[in-house]
Amino acid sequence: KHIHSAPKKSIDSKCAWSCASLMVTLHPSLQCLEIVASHLVWPEDFNDDDGYDPVSTNPDPIEPLVCANILCRKSVILRQHLSDPLSLSNQPYGVGQSALILCLEIILQARRYASQSSKFFMSGFELISEFVKIADYGGSDHSMSSEESELVVDSIYPEGCSQKNEDYRSLRQLKKKLKHRVFYRSEQQLKTAISVFLLAQSNLHSVFDGSFPQYFVKAALRHPDEHVRSFACDALGAVFTSFPSQEMIAAEIIDKVLPPLSSSNKKFNKWIESLNDPKLSDDLSKLEKAALDDARLSHQYQAIECVGLIAGTSSDVKVRKDMIWKLVNIATKKPKLTLLCRRACERAAFLLGFRCLDDLYDDLAPHLLVKWVESSRGLCNLPILLTSPFVTKELC
Repeated sequence: KHIHSAPKKSIDSKCAWSCASLMVTLHPSLQCLEIVASHLVWPEDFNDDDGYDPVSTNPDPIEPLVCANILCRKSVILRQHLSDPLSLSNQPYGVGQSALILCLEIILQARRYASQSSKFFMSGFELISEFVKIADYGGSDHSMSSEESELVVDSIYPEGCSQKNEDYRSLRQLKKKLKHRVFYRSEQQLKTAISVFLLAQSNLHSVFDGSFPQYFVKAALRHPDEHVRSFACDALGAVFTSFPSQEMIAAEIIDKVLPPLSSSNKKFNKWIESLNDPKLSDDLSKLEKAALDDARLSHQYQAIECVGLIAGTSSDVKVRKDMIWKLVNIATKKPKLTLLCRRACERAAFLLGFRCLDDLYDDLAPHLLVKWVESSRGLCNLPILLTSPFVTKELC
């Protein structure tokens, strides 16, 4: 009997899931995967066949998600042989050149089935991360193909899909709504993007390197929600573990993305105003301005955290020194941010392998002293952040 998604037939679905899991365990061939996927994910194509009962006209996203979980195993993802294109010409999920493409198409189909109010809306991110972990990292001798890599990026970053994608129009309409879904943007999308970026090999990196810094770092660091910006800081750290031109990236992040911390309040106010969406109505614009004013200290804190993270993750010694000096300069010009700067320096020291913050200062003392003298300041005016980190911690 065919699977029904109606509640009274839920036991049939469980039996089908068990049978599918057993089939894939015993015989994880691509032909077996195609049979399992076609019956669990696209059952409506069998409505006119003999021996099958018609399925509900309201598809359930649970079936594809269960199917994707069943297929999320090394014996499936690491199969290197291509499917026979002729055997797939009538399948709804396309040419299916690999098990990974089939698995990703199943995730996309589950998203098409889920409404915006459903708890399964834009689901499957954790599975995508697991697919990449198997296919492009753990136990695989070959990196993903270009086609597989593009589909992985489209699955993680649906808002940036190309016009050739069949979901392009519907995703364009959802773009603004997705931006303001905090859980989707942080816990689902950003978390998965960071994981995939760190696991990616050559082909996936070449596809993902274009959108990752722009959308998952720069745009996310300017997001109105603090939780999203927190994940963006982690994404920034991932960039500095992979990209070679770190000095240029650091300069762009400091000058064009983060707020001007060591400048006057006027420049900082102007930066806050630039975050306001000009397309909002007057009433919503006032509410957003009020929210941005409330988040001023949060923006400063996370900007300082980013500077410390750059110092701690960059492999470029010059970038490290410049970032620590920037933190010292901020604490000098704005004493009320001294504790935040100290915490950022402390984190940088930990990431760089120093025993404590004093050891980091001892290592950078010649550079910091030269920068201080070049700034035409007297040695008697050295900030307490430099002269006594312990006192800074106790006083603040």
